[in-house]
Amino acid sequence: MKNFAVLTLASTGLLLAACNQTPAPSSLAALSGTVVEGSFTETATSFRLTTGPWTGGAGSVRGYLVGEDGLTGQPATTGTLTADGKFVLTLPTPTAAQLSAIDTDLFGALPEDYDFAADCLPQITLSDRSVRSTSLLVEVDAGKDGAVQPATLSLDGTPGQGRLTFSFGGLTYVDRSVTLKGNRTCTVEGERLTVQTDLRLGKGWNKVQLAVTGDEATGVYTVSAVSGSFSSDNWVFLDADLTGLSLKSKLPKPTFLGR
Repeated sequence: MKNFAVLTLASTGLLLAACNQTPAPSSLAALSGTVVEGSFTETATSFRLTTGPWTGGAGSVRGYLVGEDGLTGQPATTGTLTADGKFVLTLPTPTAAQLSAIDTDLFGALPEDYDFAADCLPQITLSDRSVRSTSLLVEVDAGKDGAVQPATLSLDGTPGQGRLTFSFGGLTYVDRSVTLKGNRTCTVEGERLTVQTDLRLGKGWNKVQLAVTGDEATGVYTVSAVSGSFSSDNWVFLDADLTGLSLKSKLPKPTFLGR
């Protein structure tokens, strides 16, 4: 399974305009947000990612470029982390040697229990196959150390009637503006699954987000890749990688998640 950071190589994005125009260059030059601490809360009728204030103290935030073989070396950029978790990180300008072919397997970084998406992947249309890309892994270095990322997870309802919402975000860089598009709806073991890829990435850095929503009562689920913004400016610190989380013992889920 790919690390989350590799997902951002593929990026994600805004709905294509009907005229399919080339996206304008990105103006995103710096990243700002607040680091919060995540934990999982479980009751008889819910399971969710909850967050609280950062308690790791002041330190630094570091951004590492990610290539085909993982991290490309030393931090590409470093910013200051305040005691209350706030940070600003200037985004680096990668060299040509730090870029690689864009990865169109947008959903390869889903947690292993979500490999159902492999049964319903669309054929991705890439507007410019010569595009080169990288992504940014963000880590904190303070009293607590580790990766941070925008993330949400919740499931509410009794078993068989649950409503799932799951998302996480990151940053991807492309050396020219590009679009990626492909949608598919199919039935997997009795549940209706829609996978949506409809992306616009401007030259430069882009915010990207992957989301899964589903309703056990209706058996309808959607996996989508989007760009342009995050659902929150909070960057979640977890002792364990969210994308490596096994949901099998935690969440009621559609049939195809239980394989």
